[in-house]
Amino acid sequence: MSRAQSILIVEDEAILAMTLERMLLRLGYEACAKVASGEDAIKLYPEKLPDLVLLDIQLRTEMTGLEAARILRSRFGAIRIAFMTAYGTEEIRAEADSIQPLAILKKPIGESAIKALLDQIRD
Repeated sequence: MSRAQSILIVEDEAILAMTLERMLLRLGYEACAKVASGEDAIKLYPEKLPDLVLLDIQLRTEMTGLEAARILRSRFGAIRIAFMTAYGTEEIRAEADSIQPLAILKKPIGESAIKALLDQIRD
């Protein structure tokens, strides 16, 4: 890998966001930013241009992760998105699949799941 790839973490649970950031560092990646809302992710994306957006589906803000992903894709094209969720209903899964993410990770997320995901974006 020629450079550390950057990941934008969109997670409203601060402890989980910090845990994900530590996992990424151990695996040779960096969190270019951690934000708690889809709105912040949309604002920050063009500034950071991350290699991957790791996006919680169920955010405690007005905008869900699914809505944020649709807006990101409509504004910035075929960006890499992976969803995280603790709620795995068929309806949510179908809606998430329609966005064509790299993955849908079920919480709690282990380091092996993050590593498998990151192997997909390696240069």
